[in-house]
Amino acid sequence: MCGRQSLLPPLVFFLPLLCNLFFSTAAAAVLKPGEQLRENETLLSAGGSFQLGFFPAGGGSRRYLGIWYANIPERTIVWVANRESPITTFPGALSVSTEGKLSLSGGDGAVIWSSSSGSPGAVAELLETGNLVLKAEAEKDEEKFFWQSFDYPTDTLLPGMKLGWNLKTRLDRYLLSWKGPDDPSPGDFSFRMNIHGSPQMFLMNQTAKLYRSGPWNGVRLSGVPEMKSNDIFTFRFVANSEEVYYTYELVKKELVSRLVVTTYGQLHRFVLLEKRWNNYWHAPKDQCDSYSFCGPYGVCDSNRSPVCSCLAGFKPKSPTDWALRDGTDGCEREIPLECGTGEGFVPMSGMKLPDAWQAVMYKNMSIEECEQACLRNCSCAAYTAADIRDGSGCIMWVGELTDLRHYLEDGQDVYMRTPASLLGEYSLHQTHICSLVENFPLRRSKFTASKKKLSSCPIFIIP
Repeated sequence: MCGRQSLLPPLVFFLPLLCNLFFSTAAAAVLKPGEQLRENETLLSAGGSFQLGFFPAGGGSRRYLGIWYANIPERTIVWVANRESPITTFPGALSVSTEGKLSLSGGDGAVIWSSSSGSPGAVAELLETGNLVLKAEAEKDEEKFFWQSFDYPTDTLLPGMKLGWNLKTRLDRYLLSWKGPDDPSPGDFSFRMNIHGSPQMFLMNQTAKLYRSGPWNGVRLSGVPEMKSNDIFTFRFVANSEEVYYTYELVKKELVSRLVVTTYGQLHRFVLLEKRWNNYWHAPKDQCDSYSFCGPYGVCDSNRSPVCSCLAGFKPKSPTDWALRDGTDGCEREIPLECGTGEGFVPMSGMKLPDAWQAVMYKNMSIEECEQACLRNCSCAAYTAADIRDGSGCIMWVGELTDLRHYLEDGQDVYMRTPASLLGEYSLHQTHICSLVENFPLRRSKFTASKKKLSSCPIFIIP
């Protein structure tokens, strides 16, 4: 230990200097041009929350440069630089090149990974947020950083990170799972923002959709009704001409949390409790979280058995499969639509908004204007308010309605285009369904084609 009197006298004089050198190196958060970070060294963020260094995988035959929590006994990696190009010749080293880029090399000196951008004279700093950045040494404005690891996530979303698109640079920030528990190379599962139609996020197995968040409705993602800002988290969704992204922050800064795409294809939000990770939330949770489990125009409700039913005015497309509780093919209309012949809309209450990739959104349109616009467009199948806080904005679906789900609480009203011949029967049909499904809440809708206020319990047919 530093300063122990039992050491040899010639060393005593140098011990304070050696101790200071050791601790300043251990606590360093900055890597400057001309310096190297080697395999037995780490950068430590200024507040001591995160470390950057080398870690082994594959039984020690491969090395990776990564970021992990500094004060948690079980090493938890949150970012990996060279996940596609492991170090196989030792020792590895990280440096800032003369061009001002991060450069990772193996024991043979060959560069195996480098940052995509930089600037001469830049320094690398590990911030207390877990973000590794290249910047001018005194720069604090992240808009002026030359490069940052937060723009290139691995499998983990930390507080303050953005999941989504920079529309100016076409940078797509998304999570990609590890290939295995001890293999940080790219896996099969991703969680990413889809900006077609009304923006929403998908959990994917390569190109197959597994789970959908639903669009942001001004308060939460419509497919995550339990997602409400509280005394732990605040959630934010930004969509403008420059960027579209989701992010979150911790209300209490002493808390530690992360959102992860696992190697097994699940989303998990973890919160640290007494040095152990507690599973705070996960998805998919049940059958109805599986993408389009009941097919087009089929509604999934985990509180019913069977879970699938058709919307009113629809029938199972494959009755045999439906009877066997396979709702993949969904439902089809019993009576075709005839545009301009007195069609109107009936409300579906407590819904997860349908897949919005074929939807169009108008932020400045009222719900009355939205209804009329949908009525004029023969391709419009349904509409709803874009923002549930004040009923403003408009989302219109111009294709089939799929990945529908009903919630007992905190769902949203969706107004479905309905043939004129069914509008007159709606009240009687609705009363019949409500009497059969007692646990469905009765709600009131503000708008219908006739502008009448109707009780709007979910309009499904009993399978």
